[in-house]
Amino acid sequence: MSILNKIDWDLRKPLSHARLVVNGERIRITSDIWNVKTNFKKGDKILILRNPTGKHLVGKVRGSTVKDILKTLEAGLNGIIKNNNIGNIIFVYNLISKFRHPDLRLTLAKKFESNKLKPLDLLGDYNALSGGFKKVKGVWRYSLSS
Repeated sequence: MSILNKIDWDLRKPLSHARLVVNGERIRITSDIWNVKTNFKKGDKILILRNPTGKHLVGKVRGSTVKDILKTLEAGLNGIIKNNNIGNIIFVYNLISKFRHPDLRLTLAKKFESNKLKPLDLLGDYNALSGGFKKVKGVWRYSLSS
């Protein structure tokens, strides 16, 4: 698990841009690191997007390696949030309402209404993975930074 906590990744960029931080230096992740087994199990849930109302968007982990975990996160953050049910509508508009700038709220609402909104769009300035993986109530969570 400790290797996951040393990953530095700007979530707005593809997973190939993720780096391992060793002694303060960012180094390219090699195949031996990608294939390191973690405490995750196939089918575990990982938090994709948290909502203060209690409903969270989660993804199912596809395997137990570092790459499996991060690919699950990448796929979940880049998936489209459908506007076809009341649960998603309430979930998304609650998150959009937390953004300070009216223009940004309008942009996010238009993306959602046109079925183009991704969970990544709702992270705001907190779009960098900074490790801190831990399991809370059966769901793996992680830390974000700006």
